[in-house]
Amino acid sequence: MSLLDGFDLVEEITPERGPDGDIVLYHPHLEAKLQDRPLLPYGDGPFCRFGLISSKERAGIYIIAEDNVPVFVGRTKRTLRAILGNGGIGNISPASCYKGGNQTYVRVNAMITKAVQERAKIEVYFKAEALPDRAYDIRQRIISVMSPKWNIQ
Repeated sequence: MSLLDGFDLVEEITPERGPDGDIVLYHPHLEAKLQDRPLLPYGDGPFCRFGLISSKERAGIYIIAEDNVPVFVGRTKRTLRAILGNGGIGNISPASCYKGGNQTYVRVNAMITKAVQERAKIEVYFKAEALPDRAYDIRQRIISVMSPKWNIQ
């Protein structure tokens, strides 16, 4: 039995591409007027932008897989689109790149960007879980067994 059993494939992450077909890369920290604050690790990017076409409109646990290997396990108390869509990991704001920003979003987007530049296939899996404590426990159990390389412990 795999730890992915019970998780549904949501979709493949497809970054925004330019007219030439290349991934559009962003460096939002250059737009910020926050240079007095230190950059987070990975805060200098580059980043890509992406959204989710489908969405799981429930709380739960999600797994990001690189070429079918789980590399990040997260949980959301809101919806998957809220975490991975335009307001979260899928669109890094300038302020997120600096101390006080969302270090997880910045790191995971930078890792997704690097992986897709290397032609990896990045997919998202999801399992609904309405109880926050249970979602946390499931997430921690998966991380302890699989040691996904993008999760920091």
